Amino acid sequence: MESSKTPPNWRRPEDVMRLHKLRLKKRSLDFRMSDSSKNAAKESGEKSTKASVKKNPFKRFEANPNECKRTKFNAETVDDPTADGTLFRLLNFSESQKPLTPIDAQSLSFTNALSALTSPQGVKKDDDQKSKSKESDLFVDWTLRVKVRLMSTQPYPWNQRLKTCEEASGITGFVRCIDTDTENGRINLDTSFNARFHQCCLVWQYPSIPWIDVYPRIGRKSSGSSVISVASVKDKLYKNWLDSFRSLFQLVRAKQCPYFYMITNTFVCLFRAAGLNGYSEINASLSPTTRGFRQLLKDEDIEFTMPLKNGDHKSPVTNDCSDTGYESVDTKEGNDEDEEEGNLIDDDEETDVWLQSMGMAEDDIKKLNATQLESVMDHERLIDESPESLVYVEGVEAQALFNFLVNCKSITATSGSFAGVPPTLLSPVAFTGATLTPLKVRESEIRQNGACYHSMEITGPLLPHTIHNLCDLMRNANLEKFTLTFANVEPSKPFTRATSYHIGTSTASSPVKTPRTPSVFDQQNLSDCGLKPKILSRFCRTEVRQYDSIKYSDFHYSCS
Repeated sequence: MESSKTPPNWRRPEDVMRLHKLRLKKRSLDFRMSDSSKNAAKESGEKSTKASVKKNPFKRFEANPNECKRTKFNAETVDDPTADGTLFRLLNFSESQKPLTPIDAQSLSFTNALSALTSPQGVKKDDDQKSKSKESDLFVDWTLRVKVRLMSTQPYPWNQRLKTCEEASGITGFVRCIDTDTENGRINLDTSFNARFHQCCLVWQYPSIPWIDVYPRIGRKSSGSSVISVASVKDKLYKNWLDSFRSLFQLVRAKQCPYFYMITNTFVCLFRAAGLNGYSEINASLSPTTRGFRQLLKDEDIEFTMPLKNGDHKSPVTNDCSDTGYESVDTKEGNDEDEEEGNLIDDDEETDVWLQSMGMAEDDIKKLNATQLESVMDHERLIDESPESLVYVEGVEAQALFNFLVNCKSITATSGSFAGVPPTLLSPVAFTGATLTPLKVRESEIRQNGACYHSMEITGPLLPHTIHNLCDLMRNANLEKFTLTFANVEPSKPFTRATSYHIGTSTASSPVKTPRTPSVFDQQNLSDCGLKPKILSRFCRTEVRQYDSIKYSDFHYSCS
């Protein structure tokens, strides 16, 4: 019976409950004896509201609570993904800044707020935003490329090792201009990514001489003797080139070919079919040129304009963009050219008579005129071999330019390593004498900062539509992010600039013109030109943009 008694060190439940009741009575007594009824009411209210809330053990107490104001979060701000005011306040953004527009709010989202803070200029300028603006679709750039490097964090679903069926299907799809993205183009063809990638890496070229690299030949130093030294071989090669050049021009006129390039040792020429970029007639652009070459065009009565001569690319082309050795196309309506030339001669004679009346000798007048003419010539030489020397012709003048190039022997070099080699012709469709030329592909992996990047380098004649085919192929392969970096043929860059700014307007010295607008029939008329319908719709738009690199992420393109 002794072992059943409670040990002396243990507490009985009755004792514990008694102590607890005593503590409660003591607290209630202290509450009643409080001096301030206001503090008592406040304390009782806090106890009632915080009875079910636990204390935060990590709560930080300030030394002076009056100096530190707590930040109150708005529920509406948290729910709105575009309202970043809370984050900006935490990052010490100035409240005196201007309110963000919807575009700025989107650019300064949670994902790139830190990058905006680390940039030296804070918010970018409008020009930088335009050059790096995001677009859901890719614009056309008429610049020729020598090399392009593809970079992606994901592996490409294709490689440079082709199977027999993949190579055959790629060649068949390119030669027959089959759109393998549609169901009709997938009949009896291998539609794997390897076959479609090989289809993107082909181009039609003339001439194709294995021991001579005929692209890019402009700007390259020509040293040594030509490997084609036999006169009969040179004549035969030039005759075949004439057949190819004539075939291409007829295809463009018939809208069976969208465009083609002709590359010589000194300039690049681009012929485009009617309907591209809103132009209603066949047109050609040639860059760079010299004053002597433009004088030859004048002697052949080829009317041309120089859209980039003023250097002010924001203003439309006017009569002032013509060469001094040539009267521009935009002459004043209703005035005869002979009368204008006669008026200029009369003005010069009146000036000479006035100088003689002032006592100036005739020899001094001749020296003054010679000095003035020389200064004008020096001014014209400044734009030679520059982007501002671009020459543009349209309509029947494109036919006249074609005839001039056919009969111009100077477009073929007579000395150096390219002596006797006719200009290079590049086209997206087949033509007489053309050679099917594959582009060179090299793939590799690059590791940087612990990350692995898959790289693919493509070298060769890269035409504008090839870039669009590659971008569409990578989008179809579900690559989330990729970049394209280009090595360009510099003399071909002005083609895009001239296309952007060559818009007619009404001035005091030129007739009224209607701006370029795409026609609903342009794409239908060019449906058999060899381009995919999706890409052809881009080429028929009036908007063009020049870029040296392309970044794709979040289903948008960023060109810079």
